Amino acid sequence: MKKIFYIFIFSVFFTITLFASDKLTVVGYVGNIEVKSGKKWVKLKIDDRISTNSTIRVKSIEDYVELLMPDNTIVRIPGGVEEKIALLIKNQPKTSKKDPAFLVVERTGVAGVRGGIGRPGPKAQNVQIKKAIVKGFVGECKILINDIWTNLTYGMELDYTNKIMISTSNYLLRLQLSDGNITNIYGPFEKTLEEFLKSEE
Repeated sequence: MKKIFYIFIFSVFFTITLFASDKLTVVGYVGNIEVKSGKKWVKLKIDDRISTNSTIRVKSIEDYVELLMPDNTIVRIPGGVEEKIALLIKNQPKTSKKDPAFLVVERTGVAGVRGGIGRPGPKAQNVQIKKAIVKGFVGECKILINDIWTNLTYGMELDYTNKIMISTSNYLLRLQLSDGNITNIYGPFEKTLEEFLKSEE
């Protein structure tokens, strides 16, 4: 009897621990992202917090949403999905990260702009390059890397001299600057962060 009681207590404790911090934070999205609230679908916004038991809907295959998990993992849910977030996590493929249903993007703070950043000189110089970190986005926000426009994602690190493009006024990019301050950049926008900050002085 005691064994059964102990097992029950352990099961309850494990369940409470597992779901005590099940809230995910919306840190970026492209398109129309909705979550079910009762019988209604509610459009998600940046900084919204949703449960892993929520049913999420991303209609267009071109859209996606990035969510910050309690352990600081970033997950991207691509378009063409209508399912409970917990099930998407549970059914995440172990062998392939190319599955369209669910994709772990990066750990926060480790993503960097790939393919070279800044403007390298003819030889190495002991110059500290200022960098910013993406802390949120609404709509497609792109960065120019080696003459190719690449979508920015949460946690990505970029040089102040990289050109950024935000196509429309409905889009925004949230950046943590090298001094720790947070700034929002609204579209339309096509310049470097360095140029933007000088114009704000």
